[in-house]
Amino acid sequence: MTRDEIIAMAQEAIILHGNDNPFDFRLTTVEQLETFAAMVAGAERAECIKIAEEWDAPIVVFEIRKRGTAP
Repeated sequence: MTRDEIIAMAQEAIILHGNDNPFDFRLTTVEQLETFAAMVAGAERAECIKIAEEWDAPIVVFEIRKRGTAP
């Protein structure tokens, strides 16, 4: 994940919670932090799944997807 991708996710997390300034990086609410963390985790899972699929490792893909679902 690139620096620019992480910044874009932070800006989106801020916007999703009603902040009018997407460049205001003061993530002050729990909701903003949770949204940002979920976005980063989801992006990392997607990259891991992509690699596991390239390696033809369906069990690994299954386990990664399973960890990404809520209990």
